[in-house]
Amino acid sequence: RSRNSAGPQCATPSPDMLGDGADASISVRVHKMSGEVIIECDALRSWKVADVKKQVTRKDGTPWKEQKLLFGDVELAPDTEVLGTLLPTETSVDLTLVITPNLAGAWGVFASDKLTAHNQEGHDEAVAQAKQSSEAKSHWGSLAEGELAKDQQEIRDAALAEVQARKQG
Repeated sequence: RSRNSAGPQCATPSPDMLGDGADASISVRVHKMSGEVIIECDALRSWKVADVKKQVTRKDGTPWKEQKLLFGDVELAPDTEVLGTLLPTETSVDLTLVITPNLAGAWGVFASDKLTAHNQEGHDEAVAQAKQSSEAKSHWGSLAEGELAKDQQEIRDAALAEVQARKQG
């Protein structure tokens, strides 16, 4: 079979990529979201999803755990699944590469953004509560200090009155 020489080629499969049905091959072309072809190769249907991702890593350096491969709008997952069970019986397929810098994937990035926003809101709320608490302590503290001073004065006055009553009595 002839290949488009303009596109990058996959490395020869390593012996650990070979397995049952190794003679059945499928032409795989992986595109970036922009449409640029990253790799074009004859893969074996016995390859796992991770094997294709490792071919992409060899070509452009993106760690395979940060890659999501889409066939149409369906993600090829899990990474341990064999291509032959995920792809149609056609002899060639086009896959789209989505790079997700967070190991948890795109949802992880989304959740991380939400948590960051939530944490910032929580931080802002905690600062506001601390300020209110500080103002309240200051307000109630000064009132309490005033009441305490009054109580101390009343105790002194009562003690003084008792001492004077004993002297007179």
